Amino acid sequence: MVARAAILEAMGKNSDASADYARVEAIAPFNPNLLRRKVNVLEESGDYAGGLALLSDEVVRGSPILLVLRAHVSIGAEQHLAARRDLEAALDHLEPKTDRSSLSICLNIAELTTRIAAPDLAEKALRRASDSGSESFRAVLEGRIAFDRANTEQGVAAYRRAEKTATTKSERTDILLELASAFYAAKDFAASVAVYEEVGSGHYHHRGFHSYLRALMRAESYEKVLSLIEGSETEGEGGIASLPHWALRMAVDIAWRQEDYFKVIHYVQPLADEEQDIESQLLLASAYLSIRREDSALPLLSKLAGRDDLTPEERMQLANLFQATKAKANAASQAFKALRYKPDDKRMIMNFVIVLATESDVPADNASLDHRGHGDVNEAQEAEGLTAVTPDSWVRLVPDRAAPIEYFIYASPPVEAGKNEYLVSDAVVQDTVGKKRGDVIIRNPGRWNERHYRVDEILPAIVQVFRRHITEFEGRFPDTPFIQQYDVGEKPTLETLAPLLATLRASSDYSDRIWGEYDAKRLPICLVAVALKRPLGQTIGAIASAPNRYVFTDPPHTAEFAESVRIAQESSRLVITRQSFATMLTIGRLDRILADHEVLVPASLLEELHAEIDEYSTLVEKGRIGMFETDGGFGISEIKPGEAAPWLLKLQNASANLESRGTVLRRPLSALKARDQEWRENLLGSSSFDAVAIARAESTPLFADDWGLRSVAKAEFGVQSFSTAAFSTALLERGEVSNQDHEEDTIQLILLKHYFIPIRPQTVLTAFRKDRRTAQSVISRLADPELDVSSSVGVAVAALRAIGLTPIVSVSLREATVLLLRALLADKSGHDVIPLFLLLAREAFKLMPQQLHDVHEATMGIVRALGYVPRIGEQRH
Repeated sequence: MVARAAILEAMGKNSDASADYARVEAIAPFNPNLLRRKVNVLEESGDYAGGLALLSDEVVRGSPILLVLRAHVSIGAEQHLAARRDLEAALDHLEPKTDRSSLSICLNIAELTTRIAAPDLAEKALRRASDSGSESFRAVLEGRIAFDRANTEQGVAAYRRAEKTATTKSERTDILLELASAFYAAKDFAASVAVYEEVGSGHYHHRGFHSYLRALMRAESYEKVLSLIEGSETEGEGGIASLPHWALRMAVDIAWRQEDYFKVIHYVQPLADEEQDIESQLLLASAYLSIRREDSALPLLSKLAGRDDLTPEERMQLANLFQATKAKANAASQAFKALRYKPDDKRMIMNFVIVLATESDVPADNASLDHRGHGDVNEAQEAEGLTAVTPDSWVRLVPDRAAPIEYFIYASPPVEAGKNEYLVSDAVVQDTVGKKRGDVIIRNPGRWNERHYRVDEILPAIVQVFRRHITEFEGRFPDTPFIQQYDVGEKPTLETLAPLLATLRASSDYSDRIWGEYDAKRLPICLVAVALKRPLGQTIGAIASAPNRYVFTDPPHTAEFAESVRIAQESSRLVITRQSFATMLTIGRLDRILADHEVLVPASLLEELHAEIDEYSTLVEKGRIGMFETDGGFGISEIKPGEAAPWLLKLQNASANLESRGTVLRRPLSALKARDQEWRENLLGSSSFDAVAIARAESTPLFADDWGLRSVAKAEFGVQSFSTAAFSTALLERGEVSNQDHEEDTIQLILLKHYFIPIRPQTVLTAFRKDRRTAQSVISRLADPELDVSSSVGVAVAALRAIGLTPIVSVSLREATVLLLRALLADKSGHDVIPLFLLLAREAFKLMPQQLHDVHEATMGIVRALGYVPRIGEQRH
């Protein structure tokens, strides 16, 4: 009768089938086939608990079929231990039986146990099943068992055997798709991708398409993923709207990693159109803000602010986004609302404090935020614009002879009575609403327990909560040094300032260690910026302002510099970096390089420049007062409003020029691999990493005044590079600039503290023609200990000969000799310098006896002043 009911059901005669099922249930309520049908209906609706309720221990006891059925339901409910117990019991019941039905059940047990990673039990059941089932199915089960045991080779062999014995194309496809999934589960994503491609999963309508793209993502083949998604977008009749949400999310993920916010907007928009997809709406708003489209972001943010179904985390993210807009006044209220739902969550507290601490509308004066005293409460309340108790306020009541009572009074939930939080409608606080400071509240009037309470202080609840967290954070979370307080008193003294200064000095010590590593190991400047959490442009400026620090751009080796010159000579394209942009901006050569080359510009570099422009705009408008460390302690620096205007204009023009005439490129898809992300996030920063990644992807040299970055680019990414010094030399050798222009550039690079800069005799001569300070900066480089003595002395003598031939008004030959010798002897041994200097001078001035006499006399004067000719290893100044 059950069989007939099933046939009737398959024929669509549901009423007749239901009648037969009803008769069976009346005759045999625990018939296995009837139970299977009922359980299947419940499983299809996701009601696993209902299915398990039908299959009680009493019902399944002694029935292998029902035990297996219950195991199947338990697996669906993710109760794998219960499923295993039932499968073991079913197999034990079948132990002595060898009939076809029993062997079929054993095969079913083997199949189910492979789903719960029980390879030993699966193998036992498969052996018991003997030759039951098709050869291909048995081979698939063997493959699953092998993969569960991490025996990949044996597993692949079993799946390939199953593929060969499959009888239909559809079956072969299913087997290969399962093999690809097995590789994926084993985290062999490249092998998984290969099998998906073997079976043709790259087509939009293929049933393995989703899994294939997922494997490509894990294999970090982002170019292929995006290509397939874009192809599917074109292929689908509805364009982007026809793409499934999972494909859109993959595309958004890739575009976000690229920081290609236009593409993020393109793919996230259909997701954000879904009313319930709050995550995508926040992402869309963030992308709009990243491309400075505040007008598009604000309506999204305002709409989200009015919703009640945001999680606390989503609302805090909303607060952070509001902070980046002109509607930043909304940030504090949204952050507070988020915190109220998770008042003890450390991350929530930290975010809340940061939002309020940086929110200009939240008072920062001692009267309103100082937790130690109340200051002038009238002034605080007036500053807050709060004169009476209202919803979302905090009030302190002081009774005649008892401890004060504090209430937080809110307009809407949540509230926690244990923390003295109440809704404005709650009876316990009804008598406080509308009261002003100094008002008296009488409770229980005319009774024995009558009490009088004076309204002592009123503040917005948000301000009082901010105070509390500032006060209590360090004690509540001692493992998180987030908020540090310093009580310096009304008249700060050395003793009260000591903790603050100690913290500043500790920070300074860390900075000194980083800079020490930079000096010793010639680290990438961008790495220093990341370590110090400073903007790259600011870090470059810090090197220029430090008295004994250099911008390392090239190694002091002629062969390597010559190689850089060759690369610059052969390059019609280049990738510019923030480091080389800074140089071009200062020496005024940006137009030249944009005219002569195709300049590839990382989009993240432009974003950095826009951020710097915003900072300088604020600086021009408001000025800045800062604290800096000196040899004797700390000092105050001040930039007055308007002072930075010329530099701001120069930066704005150069940035616009670079954006309009360069070729702007996003981070290449090939640079999204996990290892590359580590370089970007923790070592090089966005713009420097992107420049290297673009250079690698485009097979184009990197233009960088940063020897550390150039070394990393070559060693880790196989990228060639050159510096401004090499570029200038290449222009000279190609005859595209005059000797004079080249020397002017060289001197500017020296003044910018670039190192290593090759110095020619003409460089020294040009410097002497400028002024004594410039000459001193140039000739001091001749004493570099990394330069060999013969090169330094040779340049010095040749420069003197040029001065002898074309006298300079600003310096005599004798004076120049003294200056050059003193520079050479600063870091080199007189024992090496003086004899060679005199030997070369005699040769250089062979036909100029008077000049030779002047040089010789000046040299002897230096020797007499020293008292001796220093020996090797000795240092005398």
